[in-house]
Amino acid sequence: SIRLLLESLRDDRLSASDRAEVLTLLARETKRLETMVDRVLELSKLETRPRGVWPRERAEVRELVDEAVAMFDASTLSNPTPVAIDVERGLGVLGDRATLVRAIGNLLHNAWKYTGADKQIGVEAHAAGRKVEILVRDNGLGIERADQPSIYEQFTRGRAIHDRGHPGVGLGLAITRTV
Repeated sequence: SIRLLLESLRDDRLSASDRAEVLTLLARETKRLETMVDRVLELSKLETRPRGVWPRERAEVRELVDEAVAMFDASTLSNPTPVAIDVERGLGVLGDRATLVRAIGNLLHNAWKYTGADKQIGVEAHAAGRKVEILVRDNGLGIERADQPSIYEQFTRGRAIHDRGHPGVGLGLAITRTV
């Protein structure tokens, strides 16, 4: 725990190399907690914002997907993964551009995180009556049928993913659902 690591540093019981390792662990844990707090705050803002307060502008779906893929590409430079894009021409939506891009990005990151070494990720979008359906597909493990009803709830993760030790706290899909 962070407290034990800090006590070790404070009591000056560590060699120089152990001190460096503890500092690295503390930095990693601090970043993890910072990310979790940021995501909880983001979800809280999304859930408490009155419906009519959302900025609503017309956005081309292809542009939203392209922005999300660009953000995804920048954050996965350590393991670049091409994303196949198939978006129906002329498709538009009304909404908050940044929030929509974030939602698509969350789905792309989940696809990347939970897919093995031979990552195959794609984004599709098409009209579905008066709505637009955006799909992110991958060749990963998938979500067990028993987990599907609750996977979009806060702090919920699929059992298979949890058992395999994948990092995360279960907020990305809750944020995406709220959008």
